[in-house]
Amino acid sequence: MVADATRTLVRCDADQPAEWSAPAMVTWADAGSDLAVLSVGAPAAAPVVTAPARFARIADDRHGVIGVHAAGFPLWKRRRRSDGAYFRELHQADGTVAALSNLRTGTLEMTVAPAGTDPDPAASPWAGMSGAAVWAGSRIIGVVAEHHRYEGPGRLTAVRLDHALRGLGAARRAELARLLALPETADLPLAVPGQPHDDRAPGVRVVGVPVAHGIELFKNRTRESDLIARHLSDPAIRMVSVVGRRGIGKSALAAKVMDLLDRGEWPGAAAGPLPSGLVNLSTRTSGISLERLYFDCVRLLGPEHEERLRGVWAGGGSAQDRLAALFDAMGGRLIVILMDNLEELLGDDGGIEDEELALFLDWLFRARTTPRLLVTSQVPVRLAPELRRFAAEVPLSEGLRPTEAAALLRELDRDGSLGIADLSDGELLDAAVRVHGVPRALELLVGAVAEETVLLPSLKDVLEDFTRRHDVVADLAQDRYRRLDEPARAVLGVLAALRTPVEQGAVAQIAGGLDPDLRVVPVLTALVRVRLVSVDRASRTVALHPLDADIARDQMPWDGPFGRQAVERQIAAWYARRAKPRGAWRTLEDVEPQRRQFDHLVGAGDHDAAARVLAEISEWLVWHGSVLAAVTMHLAVDGHLRDERVRLAHTVAYGHARLSAGPMEQAVELFTEAAALAERLGDRPALQNALFGLGDATGSWAIRAPPSNRSPAPPSWRVNWATPSARRTRCSPSASRTATSATASARWRGPTGWPRSPRRAATRSRSPAPATRAPSRCSPWAAGRRPPRRAPRRPAPIAPPAVRKRSRTR
Repeated sequence: MVADATRTLVRCDADQPAEWSAPAMVTWADAGSDLAVLSVGAPAAAPVVTAPARFARIADDRHGVIGVHAAGFPLWKRRRRSDGAYFRELHQADGTVAALSNLRTGTLEMTVAPAGTDPDPAASPWAGMSGAAVWAGSRIIGVVAEHHRYEGPGRLTAVRLDHALRGLGAARRAELARLLALPETADLPLAVPGQPHDDRAPGVRVVGVPVAHGIELFKNRTRESDLIARHLSDPAIRMVSVVGRRGIGKSALAAKVMDLLDRGEWPGAAAGPLPSGLVNLSTRTSGISLERLYFDCVRLLGPEHEERLRGVWAGGGSAQDRLAALFDAMGGRLIVILMDNLEELLGDDGGIEDEELALFLDWLFRARTTPRLLVTSQVPVRLAPELRRFAAEVPLSEGLRPTEAAALLRELDRDGSLGIADLSDGELLDAAVRVHGVPRALELLVGAVAEETVLLPSLKDVLEDFTRRHDVVADLAQDRYRRLDEPARAVLGVLAALRTPVEQGAVAQIAGGLDPDLRVVPVLTALVRVRLVSVDRASRTVALHPLDADIARDQMPWDGPFGRQAVERQIAAWYARRAKPRGAWRTLEDVEPQRRQFDHLVGAGDHDAAARVLAEISEWLVWHGSVLAAVTMHLAVDGHLRDERVRLAHTVAYGHARLSAGPMEQAVELFTEAAALAERLGDRPALQNALFGLGDATGSWAIRAPPSNRSPAPPSWRVNWATPSARRTRCSPSASRTATSATASARWRGPTGWPRSPRRAATRSRSPAPATRAPSRCSPWAAGRRPPRRAPRRPAPIAPPAVRKRSRTR
């Protein structure tokens, strides 16, 4: 097609409004395979190419018929204009290729609809289709080359890309691989992996944002990515851990593997069915918890499972029940779950401190059909000896290879404005070695050079102060932070305290609340330019690299207009303005602003204010299944409260959380403490609430404790009814009626009025009534009045909402 051409012109978006054309030149050609690569100088008005073409192969060791398509201008589509000139119309040829055909010649037999006419017996009706790319799905597998008349008008022959690569010499193959961004040694990925029919679950295929920015700048690390893929595709391996120091590139490596899986290919030579779903979790963005993992997987599984699984979570069952339902819904699907920066949830010995996540790992290793777990952590996850055979570890202790690190430095100065791209290979290699090839250190080096607009230091000048530092990454980041001016440091402090990607407007609102004169947008632009702040254009959010966030937060003073306390309070106020009213709460995501507001108030040391926020959502969290989340939040403020009424509300709500999560002895102690505090403050509603909770906790503890281990309640569990306020609360007629009704309704309702599950209510209905609810204590004659002629009837128990029947009598 181009061998004898004197001039080549390439048309793009042919016959469309955005059509453009440009001259092209042959960059690479091979007569043996009949392949050529053209370089096109696109004009300035041409649209930007957002994604490069991807190449693949079809299996040649098994039967298969694969759907393909190509587009060109064949001779039989020649038309004549009104002015008498001829032109050829575009034709889209849809057809199939047979995997086992033409193996001897290494070509593809493409079966298409026959040509409509044969206008010139001396030429093929398909003349003009030569050079058309043959697409299988979204990947190119070959190039149309010939049409043999004796095969009929419905057969075309195409060059098979993988066979052509196989026949090239090492140097020619390496050059072609560089031009087309192909793997130099590994085979091309399959265009149609797995089964011919896609059995992926409907709904969202990828849940969660990528855990790293700039995946397109990722440098090879092919050995590590191939090793991860081989472990993930092995049915015997349940968990793969990428372990290394911070800033070494663990998150980027994991994000690149997940990106390749999202594109439909295993890294390297790994074989096996592709995952049907991917979940991205990180402690630095959305957080890692059983609740988050559960609902992200629910979104992945599609609407036919979503309603049922949400009901399972809200039903108040145990974590075991929820995981059983989730794993059952997953069935035989292969789902890869990424947990990034897991070291924040590990103890000093590497054990998982979160009880629910530890339970998830236990299920992961026990279930027969399970998802695969990909973990990044600075500390290896400690596992029991019998579980080590189901886990694999990929250490990432070394930085990028010098050549890859030098290439990354050049890409970070793509326009050459910093003078780094023009440095010699030796100078770049020296800089890469000095920072041990740590990717984040390389980014910070370029940022340090970009910031100095007056002194204009060279890369060598920036490196001089860091030649013998122990922690290269931390030292570079700290020096980078010290060079910032006050406005930049203030905005950086806000991003460091947020610890999650947010929109630019949110940063402006938070920083503007601290200093209305601060011009946030120019400061953010400068921080993005020097690569201290990353931008995600898809979600239009900005974020601080986790390493920079840790260092910037440590450098923030506690007091001052932009001190850590003031920033945390301002962020909490911003989340408070985003909170929904209670009537609009439907799912756990609806109370996320209150939960983040609570975290930032705790970070500011405002434990009383945090406890007030928690008092609003604790009951709702408990009765919607997130009991341990409520317990964790109560633990964060327990022992730090000064206002006694706030402490009373916290103690009652904490008692109800422990009533559901256990241990029951602690719930009894909390309700006893709350009753004493309410009595001292004269808060009768709180006293009544605490007494009812104490009765539930005492009864449950008595039922659960074995008879041989059951001991009488300690004095601290008993309430002194001799005090006047307790006697008034206990023996007033209204309290008597309330207590009697609550005793009956407590079988089906919780202490705060939320329905219990029938199973739990049945357990409570068999429990003996606590001594604190004996009718003799609150009967009218106990207060010195004459007893009535007949005792009032005890109200009947309230039936659960699901089985309530209409009564004929009141």
